[in-house]
Amino acid sequence: MSKTIICDRCTKEITLKDDLVTVTMFFEVIPYHEECYAHDLKGTISFFLNNRSLNGLSGNISMVISILFGLWLVFFTEGSLRFVSLLVLIPIIYRLYSYLAYERHLEA
Repeated sequence: MSKTIICDRCTKEITLKDDLVTVTMFFEVIPYHEECYAHDLKGTISFFLNNRSLNGLSGNISMVISILFGLWLVFFTEGSLRFVSLLVLIPIIYRLYSYLAYERHLEA
């Protein structure tokens, strides 16, 4: 797949999937090199920037937990609390978007 992925910090091309880290900033998914992320952004927590990467092991675990929690809310809550389960879709949508927009275009 031939989409060019550019690091938001150093503006160089990201060619390997292992070198890609995606994070959310201002409700947008941003790609970084792993080194650029570790240098500048890791440890930074704010309302607009989350300290967790969307891809990798932590992103996959978060997505599985979100799916399980969302299903639990749908089946075991009553009334209007069921609509809270829609909020659980947010991390799942971010993770899927990260995969579709960036990860699937890179070599393993």
